Amino acid sequence: MEEKGKKIKREKEKFHIAGKVRREEEGESIAGLKVMAYVTGTKKQVGSAITDADGNYKIKFEYDKPVDVNISVCPDVDEKVLEIIPKAKHFIPKDAWAKRSPYYVERMDISIRNYIERIWDQICKEYTIFGMVVNGIPDPDNPGSYLDLIPIPDATVHIYDVGNPHTEHEIGTATTDENGLFVFDFDWCYAKPTKPTNPTIPTILIKPDILPDILFKVTQTVDSVGVPIYEEDRSQTRWNIEQLPPGFTLIVEGDVILPDDPMTPITGDFEFHGIGRVLISQIDSEGYADTSGPGDVVFARDSPFGSIIDVKGQFNDDLQGEYYQVLYAKWENDTAQPNPGDFTPILYEVWPVSQKIADNWVTVYKSPVELPVVGGGCYEIPDYTDIFRNSKDILIRWATHGNDHGVPRYPNGKYSLMVKVIKDDGSVVEPSNTFIVRVDNTWPVAKIKEDISIIGGTVPLCPDPKPSGMICDSPEICGIIYLESGKQLRVKFDAYDEQNHFRNYELTYRTGHGSVVNIHNGSKYFTGPPREDYGFTNETVDWNIGGLDQCGYEVRLRVWDRTINGSHHIHWREDFIHIILLEEPAP
Repeated sequence: MEEKGKKIKREKEKFHIAGKVRREEEGESIAGLKVMAYVTGTKKQVGSAITDADGNYKIKFEYDKPVDVNISVCPDVDEKVLEIIPKAKHFIPKDAWAKRSPYYVERMDISIRNYIERIWDQICKEYTIFGMVVNGIPDPDNPGSYLDLIPIPDATVHIYDVGNPHTEHEIGTATTDENGLFVFDFDWCYAKPTKPTNPTIPTILIKPDILPDILFKVTQTVDSVGVPIYEEDRSQTRWNIEQLPPGFTLIVEGDVILPDDPMTPITGDFEFHGIGRVLISQIDSEGYADTSGPGDVVFARDSPFGSIIDVKGQFNDDLQGEYYQVLYAKWENDTAQPNPGDFTPILYEVWPVSQKIADNWVTVYKSPVELPVVGGGCYEIPDYTDIFRNSKDILIRWATHGNDHGVPRYPNGKYSLMVKVIKDDGSVVEPSNTFIVRVDNTWPVAKIKEDISIIGGTVPLCPDPKPSGMICDSPEICGIIYLESGKQLRVKFDAYDEQNHFRNYELTYRTGHGSVVNIHNGSKYFTGPPREDYGFTNETVDWNIGGLDQCGYEVRLRVWDRTINGSHHIHWREDFIHIILLEEPAP
């Protein structure tokens, strides 16, 4: 017997809708469509399903009692597109349900007319994005160009659609293969614009997102963290892509992880490979690099080495797991070869290598240990067959510019390198081959002289130290020069290298407006001879300024020496002056 005034909780009824979705004219089943059930007269969705490969779907839901239900069908799109995309609609009246305990069931086969599929095709299109991720090795002599492009495998490419206004969302990811290639398929649907939360954005800017606007980001997983190695900003967006180009090449500059191929075994105990990207065959008996042949990835001519260099080599596979030591000896002069007792271990050097475990690159630090008999600076010989370990042939990452309390640890000069192998039984093997390398860590000199002049007159310059900007309102200060047809400005400067490793100089000008100095097309005015040992002192260049515009100008001198780190030239200095060119006022 019911208690007076107490509501009875009733069990909800169970409902089951099943059927097949076909094209009306051809009778073909359609896979991948979203079928949604709503209580008639409300926006309450009671269930949904995606059609399988045969066009079948099933929806189960619970409700208080049999009820009228509307069925809507459309492609499987995100919520914002659901609001605007046309749908095929069907109706199940409440008296159509058949009781099949414990369910109320209804069979609802749905036919899709061709015209609505054509609308869907216009609103939602399938795109395939493919491309390549490479590590670009910059060409220091040609900004914007690359000496080599090396594929980056196992990187994650994130593809974003840039919305309007000022939003972006990730539409998917792809992983590069062993050749750095990636492929990504996605469906993109015409999207209803989202009103911005920023009230300063005019309503007129809120336009429908009709075509995809694509940008990329690339990461590598290092120590379980996705590390960005390439990232585009909104200014690099590929707007309104109607048809995608043949492919995208994403060039990554800077540090990346590249797995090494298995190394070919050697027959002897040990071989030197070279320094960085410079092969041992490209280093002469004086320790200078010459890689000026066709196809060389590093352009060097009579180049010494400096800063941090990767000395590379390989041991016999039979020595895997043993230890080695890298030793150096400085020549007193270019003809006085060091004695065997002059060699000293290179100490304290530590560098990272990466090893792939599962899908994660793990950073392992190559650190020295101390062993009986030989002492410190000993490193384990690696497994050369492990393709998922990078930089296997680096013997030592040598900081040639290191110092002890301001005193250079390795003064400029000619060095011999050798290795020792320390076996498990404590015995020491000294391979007979040695390696000569020339070290230079002195930077070149660039100095524009203060006696810059107009042919036949003197030009006053800005004070020293030079101000960061200039306000000049008189011909007597700050290097103001009046423009005349045929007038030349004589610039005198020093461009040299004290170690006789001079490479070249560039004298350029850059323009600005008034006192603001800006780059003007990166215009190169003069390039000095590419090969002089010492360089130039009191060099003069006469610059024809007669045809130039009124403006503020920066005259800049950049000087390079020939020192490389095994990848590119590393030493340059620059100096600059500011002048203003004006039309001479009428008397």
